[in-house]
Amino acid sequence: MSRRTDILSIARWWSDYGATKASFDDLRYICDTAVRPDQGRDAGMPTDANILKSLKEDYGIYFGTQKKHWCGMFCCTVLREAGLDVYWTLGVLTKEQIAKTSESDAAMTKAGHMYNSSGRTIKLIWGNAGIQPGDVAIIPAANHHFLITGVDTAAKKYTTLEGNTKGQVIKPNVRSFKPAASDQVIGAYYQIQG
Repeated sequence: MSRRTDILSIARWWSDYGATKASFDDLRYICDTAVRPDQGRDAGMPTDANILKSLKEDYGIYFGTQKKHWCGMFCCTVLREAGLDVYWTLGVLTKEQIAKTSESDAAMTKAGHMYNSSGRTIKLIWGNAGIQPGDVAIIPAANHHFLITGVDTAAKKYTTLEGNTKGQVIKPNVRSFKPAASDQVIGAYYQIQG
């Protein structure tokens, strides 16, 4: 099977039951699978108490006193389950950093987001031209990441799988190529290589 096929198969497994509230075990697994090893528990990974506190919130996971959105960590987990050499870093990009990165994923990954040590499994692409099922879309204005599970050019819609939606839910979704709200536009994506 190809990388994209593996990613989509794993995404289907996560979404088989429709919208599902993430459990304690889900959030622990997502953090432990996605976050870079050098940012492990001694570097501020969530404690069990942090995760329990997070489950009472609508969004995010507490890493100590900071709350981090886990949508990208979820995408990274799916890619890692499919065998890709990717990790999540815990930094956050500012709008100025996004503006300066151009097409260089090195600047983006150093600031935080998906990190690919080999440079052979993902590539950051600015814009949304060429996005395909298996890629990880980014809405920079909302700092939201999600998996593309389908592209319907006739209907001008994407089908997606998204983590960290309201209520700590993992759910399938449908998004328009041209959403009414400008803060919901896909501005970049991680393209699966090979």
